[in-house]
Amino acid sequence: MKTPIRPLFSTIPTSLRVAVCALAGLSFVACDGVTQTRSTDDVSSLSPTREDAAGAAPSTPPILPPPSISSLPSPPSTPSPATGATDESVDADVGLSGFQNFGDPNFDRLVGKIRVLQSQKAPTGTVLRITQFGDSHTASDTITSGLRRLLQARFGDAGIGWIAPMRVPSQSHQRVKYESKGWELSSSRHATDVSRQRIFPMGGYIATPVKRGAKITVLSRDESSGAWHARFVVKHWKAPLTVRDANSRRVDLKSPGPSGLWREVDVKPALRLPLAISAGAPDDAELGGIWLEKNRSSGVVVSAIGANGTILKNWEYWSPLQWTEQLATSRSDVIILAYGTNEAIRANLDVSDMKNVLRESVRTVRKALPNSVIVIVGAPDSIHVKEREEFRCEERLFPMLREVKRAQLEVAKERKTLFWDWQAAMGGPCAIDTWFDEGLAKEDLTHLTMDGYRKSAEIFYRDFMAIIGD
Repeated sequence: MKTPIRPLFSTIPTSLRVAVCALAGLSFVACDGVTQTRSTDDVSSLSPTREDAAGAAPSTPPILPPPSISSLPSPPSTPSPATGATDESVDADVGLSGFQNFGDPNFDRLVGKIRVLQSQKAPTGTVLRITQFGDSHTASDTITSGLRRLLQARFGDAGIGWIAPMRVPSQSHQRVKYESKGWELSSSRHATDVSRQRIFPMGGYIATPVKRGAKITVLSRDESSGAWHARFVVKHWKAPLTVRDANSRRVDLKSPGPSGLWREVDVKPALRLPLAISAGAPDDAELGGIWLEKNRSSGVVVSAIGANGTILKNWEYWSPLQWTEQLATSRSDVIILAYGTNEAIRANLDVSDMKNVLRESVRTVRKALPNSVIVIVGAPDSIHVKEREEFRCEERLFPMLREVKRAQLEVAKERKTLFWDWQAAMGGPCAIDTWFDEGLAKEDLTHLTMDGYRKSAEIFYRDFMAIIGD
């Protein structure tokens, strides 16, 4: 291979260039003067978007069949719970595959509920609710859809869970799709105007009608039938939103309590998909999300609450009291915190601040859901795309990725949560190069293909079932 002509700076050893870039507060790619061809989370756009034509949704993602995990290797033994978080113990545990339980106080409760579902004698309406918060890996509902299919095939399908109020550009949900006309979407990821800060509901999305007669229709991708227990996160000042189901049943989504606050409207009796949500006048009401569970069914619900390009610190833009109320009413048995990719690509990341944000987030979850298990997911593998054949993989690693994972593991130990190392599950540092060669990762060497997310879900499921003793 002919060696390309490179600027003088590029002749300095990579490790030294990385250090110089970090001191300058720049990402390695930008500082190194090499064009970045990867399409990371941070380049996606979620600025307010108006949809004036029905059906303006992206192409439908494929609905994958329930995966088989018979070909996966046996899970490793699970380390015994640890209480300390010394440098030595953390370093020893970075890169361990499988789940690690550092003494979550609600773990036995979770195992007990799963045993009830396994017995097939669970009372009607017994639901194991899993809610994952994260970045684009979560926002695409790809790894979560794989986990959803596996768990529901084993324990029963109790429904869809949380969905965004309308279609989010460059994101998708594997079980629902949207048609909308006359609505505008806002995202907390782009909340730069002070007047728009700290008013978002849980999830960080607001759908606002901008035309009289604006309508959002929520349709099933997999033709799910039956009755649905629906809860709508709404805010209104004058005229409330209305919803009409497949049987033309009409319900006013009038929230209890003072106007102008986010509230959940629990609709009874159950509704049937599709659901058409309409506004009588512009700007009189807002929609912040929808919860959908099968009526009077037992089984599992897995919710995916994510945004492209986000970091955990973006929770700061969610209304501090109201979103935690919504978290409490989710009745989640398991909360998964799956962040770290966008933190790791920042050369000037303040790791101490990141750890404090994660600590506070765990505290917030514990306060809202004192009986739930918390899982911190270590960031998956990702590397620079630049000149793959000229530089060894080790020279293309993001300098902060190990520090991010180390911080996540330290907090898991300190706050007594479960921990799952996604990078280790992939095979360790530089594994994504191999995953790309096998068709499991995309060209940006950060995001995975559908097959890659499916494989990750299979490993997560296998490790999860192993730690609960199945």
